[in-house]
Amino acid sequence: MSRYIIMIKRLVFILFVFCTSVSFGQVNDAGLWTDIVIEKRFSQAFSLEYSHSSRFNENITELGSFINEIGIKYRLNKNSRVSVFYRSNIKKQLNNMYIPYNRFYFEYSHRLEIWELGLDLRLRFQTQHRTIDFLDFDA
Repeated sequence: MSRYIIMIKRLVFILFVFCTSVSFGQVNDAGLWTDIVIEKRFSQAFSLEYSHSSRFNENITELGSFINEIGIKYRLNKNSRVSVFYRSNIKKQLNNMYIPYNRFYFEYSHRLEIWELGLDLRLRFQTQHRTIDFLDFDA
């Protein structure tokens, strides 16, 4: 292994240790994120995916978000894939009301291997809409 790669790995490790040791959170609160993902492959390149996520806040006593996502993925080659997804998110607001959001997105991802490092690139186009637009809860 070249000295250049060893030096980069050491620098990344030092930055990681430094950044995590001086980071502070705004609130002393416990949260829980639970996820379940179901994937059905129809061929080597084509698959259907469903995922559900629940996010709990306030020391795991209240539901903060309820997310369902469904979409299709297509593998172009060994390193590239495209996907189209729909996401339904019911999110708790500061006034304790739950507001539904709908998101559609198209994604292209590509993995590059440079020496011994892997680099994942992702390009995403997305649009998101609130279902209840006549009420303004963003105050």
